[in-house]
Amino acid sequence: EVGKADFEIKNQAATYFLALTNNFLVLDLGTGPAPRTMVAYNLNSRKKVFTDNYSSLTSAPGDIIRYWRKSTKDATINNCPKFNDYSDKGLGAIIEAYISLDLSTLVKKELGEYRCSPIQ
Repeated sequence: EVGKADFEIKNQAATYFLALTNNFLVLDLGTGPAPRTMVAYNLNSRKKVFTDNYSSLTSAPGDIIRYWRKSTKDATINNCPKFNDYSDKGLGAIIEAYISLDLSTLVKKELGEYRCSPIQ
């Protein structure tokens, strides 16, 4: 039963809890492998304030979240040591960037760290 003080999120696909910061609820949407969709709600305004694709959320100190997401760089044999291994297993490869997002300002920035990851 939804009470007066409750915040109900309706009409979402499969949704899973990722993090709760000072004023934000961060959820994961979907059922498939990474990359998936992350969505953040401002609990004070009770509104969705941010959506992005991500592969893993690594931390959520205060109102800042850090996560990996697909970068604009293409994966190659030169920048992805397991490129051929992934290909041999029928997978693709992507280069991911480590991201910091300040939920209170919605300022998102790459932190200069990159990794190669498999993708279906």
